Amino acid sequence: MKRRLALLMTALFVGTTLALGLAACARQQTVVVYVSEDQVFSEPILKDFEKETGIQVKAVYDTEESKSTGAMNRLLAEKDNPQADVYWANEPIRAEILRQRGISAQYLSPNAKGIPDNFKNLEGQWTGFSARARILLVKKSLTEKPRSILAYTEPRWKGRAVIANPLFGTTTTEFAALFTVW
Repeated sequence: MKRRLALLMTALFVGTTLALGLAACARQQTVVVYVSEDQVFSEPILKDFEKETGIQVKAVYDTEESKSTGAMNRLLAEKDNPQADVYWANEPIRAEILRQRGISAQYLSPNAKGIPDNFKNLEGQWTGFSARARILLVKKSLTEKPRSILAYTEPRWKGRAVIANPLFGTTTTEFAALFTVW
């Protein structure tokens, strides 16, 4: 239980945040969290946090259709009248956009001390604390198989692959990384 609470604190206040701070949250006994992390994973952690601290969490989840973009756009629209205390993102691109637009607040969490600097904004605007694996899944019965994602640039593989929409969620980050590397 304590490990999950530590994870929540890391997620809420070390992750991509718009934080009022623990003292403000404790005074009001409620914290509003905009969450783009999948509800199936984030909700149990938020519920444990409520149970451990007595602070009520009002979670606003992104839909699968607008993953991470929806919450970011809501935060941008609410810039002059913020409704969220915390933004728990599932990828860093939207966090950086919010930082550049002056929406995120600095929070230097003690839980972030062990996280290398290349996984966080050095001014304390956001910190990455988890990673995603990307895999190439190939049909077993194929006699000739692609060896990498680069194979799909070859004409013979045209129309024979599917990916998540790169305009939303973590696929945006994957494609930005590939674009940068290539």
